[in-house]
Amino acid sequence: MRVARALARPSLTAATRARDALRLTRANATIARDARQRAANVRQGFAANGANASAAKGTNEWNARERTASGARARRARSARDGALADVERSLDDDDENERENEMTTDGTSSSDARGRSKGNWGEESGRKSRAVSAKTSIEGEVFRPRERLKTNADFDRVKREGRTFNGAHVRVRAADNAQYEPATCTRLGVVVPKKQVRRAVDRNLLKRRIRHVFRTNKDRWPPDVDMIVFVNGTALEGGFEGVRDDLFAWADGYASRATQAAHAKERKAQKRARGMIGGDIGEKRDVVSANVANGEKS
Repeated sequence: MRVARALARPSLTAATRARDALRLTRANATIARDARQRAANVRQGFAANGANASAAKGTNEWNARERTASGARARRARSARDGALADVERSLDDDDENERENEMTTDGTSSSDARGRSKGNWGEESGRKSRAVSAKTSIEGEVFRPRERLKTNADFDRVKREGRTFNGAHVRVRAADNAQYEPATCTRLGVVVPKKQVRRAVDRNLLKRRIRHVFRTNKDRWPPDVDMIVFVNGTALEGGFEGVRDDLFAWADGYASRATQAAHAKERKAQKRARGMIGGDIGEKRDVVSANVANGEKS
């Protein structure tokens, strides 16, 4: 029995070794399978990230194209609006020119001669605008036209230098007549919103829009042939739209009376100045006469 067991031991050892080898092979196979699975997962992750990046890139490109398209649409809308305004201005200028031709025709000048003046040396259209002063035009219609704006520094400086001031609760208006001022053809508006009074840009733009809206929707309230500058105070936001509108209406209602008073005051000053000059001449004559009398008496 002992010999059998001794003889069987080598075989048992071989079987154990075979089992151990089989287990080792299975473990290696499991490790290899896990490694392949991890590699597949990594590849899938890379693919998903690439897909997400491609999708994000496509979204960004679409947004950029959409922004470009919206900008192009906005530019086309602005150009169409500017073209419409230019057509309106051109039609108004044509109407003014026709009226001037009719007036010249009624004065005895032929319409062909009047048309010939606007053409070149050989009768063709010169393509240049006339430098003559434009006729005074009305400001009817709820449109804020380019000719109704104060644009240049010279216009603002002239109003500040020659104008009269009205102080309201929320705005201060300074106005000057433009009947004898060549560049002006109608009542014109300028708006000044100081940054020291209104800090935020959105509030300054809001006040400008309110004043322009009041101007263009109430053109029958403004005096004719006047350049006006509206200076906004810091309380304009608290007063709201109605406060600004009421101040402008109060200025417009009292402008005629104030202009009349200023004209009378100017006339009185001129008369006083003239009387002072005449009185000085009379005094000089009296001195001359008294000197002559004194000389005659001595002789």
